[in-house]
Amino acid sequence: MAPPDSGTLSLGVLGCGNFGRGLAAAFARTPRVRVVACADTNPEAAAACASAIPGARSAAPEALLAAADVEAVAIATPNAAHRECALAALAAGKHVWCEKPMALSVEDCDAMLEAARRAGPAVRFTVGHMQRHFPLLAAVREAVAAGAVGRPAMVTLTRREYLKRAPGWLRRRAVVGGLQFQSSVHEFDWLRSAFGEVAAVRAVGVPAPLQAGLDFPDGVIVQLEFASGCVGALAACMTDFAAAYRGEINGAEGSLHFDLLTGRYRLARPDGGPREVAVPAGALREGGGAGAARARGDFVAWVLDGTAPAVTARDGRQAVAIACAVTESLATGRPVAVAR
Repeated sequence: MAPPDSGTLSLGVLGCGNFGRGLAAAFARTPRVRVVACADTNPEAAAACASAIPGARSAAPEALLAAADVEAVAIATPNAAHRECALAALAAGKHVWCEKPMALSVEDCDAMLEAARRAGPAVRFTVGHMQRHFPLLAAVREAVAAGAVGRPAMVTLTRREYLKRAPGWLRRRAVVGGLQFQSSVHEFDWLRSAFGEVAAVRAVGVPAPLQAGLDFPDGVIVQLEFASGCVGALAACMTDFAAAYRGEINGAEGSLHFDLLTGRYRLARPDGGPREVAVPAGALREGGGAGAARARGDFVAWVLDGTAPAVTARDGRQAVAIACAVTESLATGRPVAVAR
């Protein structure tokens, strides 16, 4: 593979379902990227994806991985296939963007990391965690790092939304992994970026799915113990018709409350009442797109310029390790240490 330069990255998308089509279109809008091929085991899906992107062709997965004009591969297949696809792409010497979750087990993540090591330092491999790039969440993390609340002692996070799942793989735990892999893995990554490693978790789920057709709990509460001594809680639900996305951080020197639906945070300290801060593009409807664009741009800059990204494959692995510990805790009812 040619050494990184400041030119254009030729990219192929592997996995052309609803999400893959959206990811292909998003990469096509990303500066310095040219989407040249779209591949899927379903030829019709690949053709539909490619037809929406000028200059792109449809291909079988094997042909995409063998193509000389495909420098990088964005993996948007169902979660359970991420390991297989990443190993094949890395073995072919392609740069790899793997959608989250990185995989459904720590063992699979470690196999992917080893494959990236074998591919050599010139081959880039990362995971598409975008939430830490959301403007509001980035601002909150920076405020906490600057000492806004003193040493963080407690963090609570609520993410409730309605993710309607039509019949298909997103209803099946064996393929999607469950709520903790499909959406909460984003929160796990952001929490690590703001408060450090999670040492252990304890989780409880709703007694039966709220949404018909699912074979996993769509409402989960997770207690988190951070290695720093901070404690946390995440309340996640994918069948909430009113929606909420907010958090609270407390320390001896202050309290910070934030809300992604409004794009604002409030900071109160012992010597003063709440001070409200409106973060530009902080609301989820704007910040989500901005965060996703920043994540894609980070990958492109890493490949073309050698600029290290904010999110690494190791970060993807640790978010999966937390999700795996949640899965075990849901099954046993006991606290579970997070693999390091």
